[in-house]
Amino acid sequence: MAKASPAFTNFTAGELSPRLDGRTDLQKYFNGCKKLQNFIVHPHGGASRRPGTIFVREVKNSAHNVRLIPFEFNVEQTYILEFGDTYFRIHKDGGTVVDGSSDPIEVSTPYAHTDLAKIKFTQSADVMYVAHPDFSPRKITRTSHTAWTIAEVDFLRGPFQDENTTATTFLASGRTGTVNVTASTSTFVSTDVGRLIKVHDGVTKITGFTSATVVATAVQTNADGRAELMPSYAATTISAHEGDPSSTGLEHNDRYQDTAGQFVAQGFKVGQKITVTGFTTGNNNETSAIIVKVTEDTLLLAPSADLTDEAAGDSVTITGDLTATTEFALGAFSTTTGFPSAVAFYEQRLVFASTTQQPQTLFFSVGGSFEDFADGTDADDALTYTLGSNQVNIIRYLQAGRVLLVGTSGGEFVVTSSEDAPLSPTNAVVKRQATYGSADIQPVQVANVTLFVQRAKRKLRELVFDLNTDSYQAPDLTLLAEHITDTGIKEMSLQQEPDNVVWCVLENGLFAGMTYRREENVIAWHEHIIGGRSGACTITVSDYANIATGTTLTFTKSDGTTVTFTSEATGSSDPSSSLGFRPNTNNNTTADNIFTAINAHADFTVANPAAAVVTIEETSPTPTGFLSVVSSDTTRLTTTDQT
Repeated sequence: MAKASPAFTNFTAGELSPRLDGRTDLQKYFNGCKKLQNFIVHPHGGASRRPGTIFVREVKNSAHNVRLIPFEFNVEQTYILEFGDTYFRIHKDGGTVVDGSSDPIEVSTPYAHTDLAKIKFTQSADVMYVAHPDFSPRKITRTSHTAWTIAEVDFLRGPFQDENTTATTFLASGRTGTVNVTASTSTFVSTDVGRLIKVHDGVTKITGFTSATVVATAVQTNADGRAELMPSYAATTISAHEGDPSSTGLEHNDRYQDTAGQFVAQGFKVGQKITVTGFTTGNNNETSAIIVKVTEDTLLLAPSADLTDEAAGDSVTITGDLTATTEFALGAFSTTTGFPSAVAFYEQRLVFASTTQQPQTLFFSVGGSFEDFADGTDADDALTYTLGSNQVNIIRYLQAGRVLLVGTSGGEFVVTSSEDAPLSPTNAVVKRQATYGSADIQPVQVANVTLFVQRAKRKLRELVFDLNTDSYQAPDLTLLAEHITDTGIKEMSLQQEPDNVVWCVLENGLFAGMTYRREENVIAWHEHIIGGRSGACTITVSDYANIATGTTLTFTKSDGTTVTFTSEATGSSDPSSSLGFRPNTNNNTTADNIFTAINAHADFTVANPAAAVVTIEETSPTPTGFLSVVSSDTTRLTTTDQT
């Protein structure tokens, strides 16, 4: 049989799964490799050796997890934030940002090293918002190259859970400043401190827990700039007017008028009960009159009011009543309810999603005001939307594009407006696009495509709009190389130059890349082995005769434990201790003696001495950390550490 030598022209299919062995019926078979390690596939078809890496700086504590998060201030000033155990450091241009004493600039954070995997983030200019389900949202602010801060987001006027529908009532002890809020039934818990309450036409924040029915609060600023729960207005420009006199038998439409036109600005609204004092005519001083219409200069009262005409001139005070009310709502973000676990910007709104109590809910800020969540029906008001589904779909990520993509544990959704207009409280529409389910890993955006990890973490999918079906599709990008990501993906990042490569950190500690150019049909996976141990510890012996008795060689192993070997008296006798060695005859022989002592220890493996140099490695090193050695006589026993 004739021997065939087919031409392989490119590697645009990357490394192929062993399950495809012999599948010559596939076109991709002739564009792939059985093994593609430490090579990068280029969109043109060729492959070249992976570039090397550089050592910038050891992280603060190599025994802990760290996470690198990009911070892009502008196209020229980009940083990498090194998040570790309750801190972050800043790196830029292959170096570390330091202070005046050359120490790394370090900012304290609430996140332990075990919390880092759940961090989600989004950025606008010099501010980055950070979400984590166990911590209140933070924002990182860069004010200069060396000035960085992280602080809790001080949310304005929300967001809130649904309005109360029970018979429970709330009553505030005052309108402004520090006030107690009392509930008619057990409602509060100690973890509510920091939670907002919407009550009496205002917002107040819980500052202290007294009991299940009483909390101390601080009144917050309203949307119109007033820091009060109910309005209070005193002026000499207010007059009283009788509508239909009693003699007509018709309903009253009595009213107060203000020539200064301050009623709307002072916060009076339809439905409020008010108390009026200061009029000379007694029946004009109403108690709990109900407002049915408000304009700048007029408060029209409910028909039950019966005023007498009286001109302005007296100092009249109109105050909104603080009465027990069932109309209240509790804040959506707190230690009690959980904090949002996903965040993104979309159409000039900051969007949070998925608290413990509301895992399927999205919270949109006021348009153009990222920390204001005052809801309403105006086009730029904040809005809250809960995904409707026949199963619990915990929101895992948000990704903004032409629409807002929402990845949940059970499927993929899009949020858009029902018309060709910006998203608003009255036109928001959410539609399911796929049912694969997403892992709790931040996706990456490549042009108009979102790449996300499926729930089991083994598959990488692309969420892309398909004109033929008028919906989003999510094809599997690991189909031809499922063995590479079989242990699971931990995190992803996109490299745009010189080629589009999606880099994935795997659960097994390895590194994988996927050259991705959908327009050229290039989806090529390649494996990479980075790091490991270079060299070993060494001890160089010189001037052996003057090595003093008691000189020590202390080894610190990769797990942090130490072993110390000690010099005994010069001579040819065997050392008296298993951790001892004797200087003898010459430098080379002394090195042999050190070799014998250390090699006899189960934790170490020692190469035969090269003249007066002893080379040591750990027998069973841990996956992280290195072996180091410290000599108490750095003149006669000089050392180097493993790297």
